[in-house]
Amino acid sequence: MERSTQSIRCLPALVLLLVPLFVSQCIPVLVVRELTYRPSPSDPYKIWRALIADSGLLLLCGAVDNGLDSMDDRVKRYYNLALRLEPTLDPLPSDVVQVVQINEHPSLEMIKGYLSDLCQFDEKRATMRPEETGWIEIFLDNWDDGYVKFYQSDLEAGNLPIPPAEPRVVIHRILESDPPAYLLMGRLREGGPEQRVLLILGSEHIEAMW
Repeated sequence: MERSTQSIRCLPALVLLLVPLFVSQCIPVLVVRELTYRPSPSDPYKIWRALIADSGLLLLCGAVDNGLDSMDDRVKRYYNLALRLEPTLDPLPSDVVQVVQINEHPSLEMIKGYLSDLCQFDEKRATMRPEETGWIEIFLDNWDDGYVKFYQSDLEAGNLPIPPAEPRVVIHRILESDPPAYLLMGRLREGGPEQRVLLILGSEHIEAMW
Protein backbone atom coordinates (compact mmCIF):
# COMPACT_ATOMS: atom_id res chain seq x y z
CA MET A 1 0.00 0.00 0.00
CA GLU A 2 2.81 2.38 0.88
CA ARG A 3 4.57 1.62 -2.42
CA SER A 4 1.37 2.39 -4.41
CA THR A 5 1.01 5.70 -2.62
CA GLN A 6 4.57 6.64 -3.50
CA SER A 7 3.97 5.73 -7.16
CA ILE A 8 0.90 7.96 -7.31
CA ARG A 9 2.83 10.83 -5.76
CA CYS A 10 5.54 10.43 -8.41
CA LEU A 11 3.13 10.70 -11.35
CA PRO A 12 2.88 14.53 -11.37
CA ALA A 13 6.65 14.83 -11.33
CA LEU A 14 6.91 12.33 -14.19
CA VAL A 15 4.32 14.25 -16.23
CA LEU A 16 6.17 17.53 -15.64
CA LEU A 17 9.35 15.87 -16.84
CA LEU A 18 7.84 14.32 -19.99
CA VAL A 19 5.69 17.24 -21.21
CA PRO A 20 8.62 19.61 -21.97
CA LEU A 21 10.37 16.74 -23.75
CA PHE A 22 7.29 16.04 -25.85
CA VAL A 23 6.71 19.70 -26.64
CA SER A 24 10.35 20.27 -27.47
CA GLN A 25 10.11 17.50 -30.07
CA CYS A 26 6.73 18.49 -31.56
CA ILE A 27 6.91 22.27 -31.79
CA PRO A 28 9.98 22.38 -34.07
CA VAL A 29 8.31 19.84 -36.37
CA LEU A 30 5.15 21.94 -36.58
CA VAL A 31 7.07 25.15 -37.15
CA VAL A 32 9.24 23.63 -39.87
CA ARG A 33 6.19 22.17 -41.59
CA GLU A 34 4.43 25.56 -41.59
CA LEU A 35 7.50 27.39 -42.88
CA THR A 36 8.50 24.91 -45.56
CA TYR A 37 5.04 24.26 -47.02
CA ARG A 38 4.62 26.28 -50.20
CA PRO A 39 1.25 25.81 -51.95
CA SER A 40 1.32 24.77 -55.58
CA PRO A 41 -1.40 24.86 -58.28
CA SER A 42 -1.80 21.10 -57.88
CA ASP A 43 -2.94 21.41 -54.24
CA PRO A 44 -6.68 21.48 -53.43
CA TYR A 45 -8.04 25.02 -53.36
CA LYS A 46 -11.43 26.71 -53.11
CA ILE A 47 -13.41 29.82 -52.22
CA TRP A 48 -15.41 29.50 -49.01
CA ARG A 49 -16.59 33.02 -48.24
CA ALA A 50 -17.49 36.13 -50.23
CA LEU A 51 -18.58 39.68 -49.53
CA ILE A 52 -19.70 42.49 -51.81
CA ALA A 53 -19.92 46.26 -51.24
CA ASP A 54 -22.51 48.71 -52.58
CA SER A 55 -19.99 49.78 -55.21
CA GLY A 56 -19.77 46.25 -56.62
CA LEU A 57 -16.38 45.37 -55.14
CA LEU A 58 -16.31 41.59 -54.71
CA LEU A 59 -14.08 40.15 -51.99
CA LEU A 60 -13.43 36.41 -52.09
CA CYS A 61 -11.82 34.49 -49.26
CA GLY A 62 -10.08 31.30 -50.32
CA ALA A 63 -7.91 28.55 -48.93
CA VAL A 64 -5.37 26.08 -50.29
CA ASP A 65 -3.90 23.12 -48.44
CA ASN A 66 -1.54 20.25 -48.98
CA GLY A 67 -4.40 17.79 -49.37
CA LEU A 68 -3.24 15.34 -46.72
CA ASP A 69 -5.89 13.32 -44.92
CA SER A 70 -4.17 13.51 -41.54
CA MET A 71 -5.10 16.64 -39.58
CA ASP A 72 -1.72 16.42 -37.83
CA ASP A 73 0.12 16.90 -41.13
CA ARG A 74 -2.31 19.23 -42.87
CA VAL A 75 -1.14 22.76 -43.62
CA LYS A 76 -3.50 25.41 -44.97
CA ARG A 77 -2.90 28.85 -46.45
CA TYR A 78 -5.50 31.60 -46.86
CA TYR A 79 -5.89 34.37 -49.40
CA ASN A 80 -8.19 37.18 -50.52
CA LEU A 81 -9.11 37.90 -54.11
CA ALA A 82 -10.72 41.30 -54.71
CA LEU A 83 -12.17 42.31 -58.08
CA ARG A 84 -14.75 44.54 -59.79
CA LEU A 85 -16.69 42.49 -62.30
CA GLU A 86 -19.31 44.90 -63.62
CA PRO A 87 -17.10 47.22 -65.73
CA THR A 88 -15.92 44.22 -67.79
CA LEU A 89 -19.32 42.54 -68.30
CA ASP A 90 -21.29 42.93 -71.52
CA PRO A 91 -24.79 44.51 -71.40
CA LEU A 92 -26.49 41.19 -72.12
CA PRO A 93 -29.96 39.97 -71.02
CA SER A 94 -30.02 38.81 -67.42
CA ASP A 95 -30.71 35.18 -68.43
CA VAL A 96 -27.36 34.93 -70.26
CA VAL A 97 -24.50 33.46 -68.24
CA GLN A 98 -21.23 35.32 -68.77
CA VAL A 99 -17.93 33.60 -68.03
CA VAL A 100 -15.17 35.26 -65.99
CA GLN A 101 -11.77 33.70 -65.43
CA ILE A 102 -10.95 35.13 -61.99
CA ASN A 103 -7.18 34.81 -62.37
CA GLU A 104 -7.25 36.75 -65.66
CA HIS A 105 -9.50 39.60 -64.53
CA PRO A 106 -7.81 43.01 -64.99
CA SER A 107 -9.00 44.37 -61.63
CA LEU A 108 -7.83 41.38 -59.58
CA GLU A 109 -6.02 42.13 -56.30
CA MET A 110 -4.41 39.24 -54.44
CA ILE A 111 -3.43 39.13 -50.78
CA LYS A 112 -2.06 36.13 -48.90
CA GLY A 113 -1.91 35.77 -45.13
CA TYR A 114 -3.53 34.13 -42.14
CA LEU A 115 -7.14 33.37 -41.32
CA SER A 116 -7.34 36.07 -38.64
CA ASP A 117 -6.00 38.70 -41.05
CA LEU A 118 -7.94 37.94 -44.19
CA CYS A 119 -11.07 35.90 -43.78
CA GLN A 120 -12.34 37.45 -40.54
CA PHE A 121 -13.08 40.55 -42.57
CA ASP A 122 -15.96 41.93 -40.48
CA GLU A 123 -13.62 43.25 -37.80
CA LYS A 124 -11.09 44.80 -40.19
CA ARG A 125 -13.01 46.20 -43.14
CA ALA A 126 -13.16 49.68 -41.58
CA THR A 127 -9.37 49.89 -41.81
CA MET A 128 -8.78 47.65 -44.83
CA ARG A 129 -11.49 49.18 -47.06
CA PRO A 130 -12.67 52.38 -45.34
CA GLU A 131 -14.05 53.86 -48.57
CA GLU A 132 -16.44 50.96 -49.18
CA THR A 133 -19.94 50.82 -47.64
CA GLY A 134 -22.91 48.48 -47.49
CA TRP A 135 -21.07 45.19 -47.24
CA ILE A 136 -23.21 42.06 -47.76
CA GLU A 137 -22.04 38.53 -47.06
CA ILE A 138 -23.04 36.48 -50.08
CA PHE A 139 -21.30 33.17 -49.52
CA LEU A 140 -21.13 30.93 -46.48
CA ASP A 141 -19.50 27.54 -46.20
CA ASN A 142 -22.81 26.09 -44.88
CA TRP A 143 -25.23 28.08 -47.10
CA ASP A 144 -28.07 27.93 -44.57
CA ASP A 145 -30.32 30.27 -46.58
CA GLY A 146 -31.47 29.17 -50.00
CA TYR A 147 -28.77 26.57 -50.56
CA VAL A 148 -29.31 24.11 -53.40
CA LYS A 149 -26.93 21.49 -54.73
CA PHE A 150 -25.87 22.60 -58.18
CA TYR A 151 -23.75 20.37 -60.42
CA GLN A 152 -21.68 20.88 -63.55
CA SER A 153 -24.27 18.81 -65.45
CA ASP A 154 -27.01 21.24 -64.36
CA LEU A 155 -25.00 24.15 -65.73
CA GLU A 156 -24.41 22.38 -69.04
CA ALA A 157 -28.13 21.59 -69.32
CA GLY A 158 -29.09 25.19 -68.55
CA ASN A 159 -30.94 24.23 -65.35
CA LEU A 160 -30.00 27.25 -63.30
CA PRO A 161 -31.17 27.71 -59.70
CA ILE A 162 -33.76 30.38 -58.99
CA PRO A 163 -32.12 33.22 -57.05
CA PRO A 164 -33.97 34.44 -53.96
CA ALA A 165 -35.42 37.95 -53.89
CA GLU A 166 -33.12 38.79 -51.00
CA PRO A 167 -30.22 39.24 -50.60
CA ARG A 168 -29.49 41.03 -53.84
CA VAL A 169 -26.76 38.58 -54.91
CA VAL A 170 -25.96 34.91 -54.21
CA ILE A 171 -23.16 32.54 -55.17
CA HIS A 172 -23.62 28.82 -55.78
CA ARG A 173 -20.69 26.46 -55.81
CA ILE A 174 -20.80 24.22 -58.89
CA LEU A 175 -20.19 20.71 -57.61
CA GLU A 176 -17.92 18.36 -59.56
CA SER A 177 -16.38 21.28 -61.46
CA ASP A 178 -12.67 21.25 -62.27
CA PRO A 179 -11.23 23.82 -61.85
CA PRO A 180 -13.51 25.10 -59.06
CA ALA A 181 -16.35 27.23 -60.44
CA TYR A 182 -19.07 29.36 -58.84
CA LEU A 183 -22.28 30.82 -60.25
CA LEU A 184 -22.97 34.40 -59.16
CA MET A 185 -26.59 35.56 -59.59
CA GLY A 186 -28.03 38.97 -58.78
CA ARG A 187 -27.08 42.64 -58.73
CA LEU A 188 -23.40 43.32 -58.23
CA ARG A 189 -24.05 46.84 -56.96
CA GLU A 190 -27.04 48.49 -55.33
CA GLY A 191 -29.46 49.49 -58.09
CA GLY A 192 -27.47 47.71 -60.79
CA PRO A 193 -28.77 45.28 -63.45
CA GLU A 194 -29.36 41.58 -62.83
CA GLN A 195 -26.35 39.46 -63.75
CA ARG A 196 -25.51 35.79 -64.10
CA VAL A 197 -21.77 35.22 -64.02
CA LEU A 198 -19.83 31.97 -64.03
CA LEU A 199 -16.71 32.56 -61.94
CA ILE A 200 -13.93 30.10 -62.77
CA LEU A 201 -11.20 29.90 -60.15
CA GLY A 202 -7.94 28.91 -61.80
CA SER A 203 -4.87 28.07 -59.77
CA GLU A 204 -2.62 30.81 -61.17
CA HIS A 205 -3.16 33.08 -58.15
CA ILE A 206 -1.70 30.41 -55.87
CA GLU A 207 1.48 30.16 -57.90
CA ALA A 208 1.72 33.95 -58.20
CA MET A 209 1.41 34.64 -54.47
CA TRP A 210 3.65 31.89 -53.15
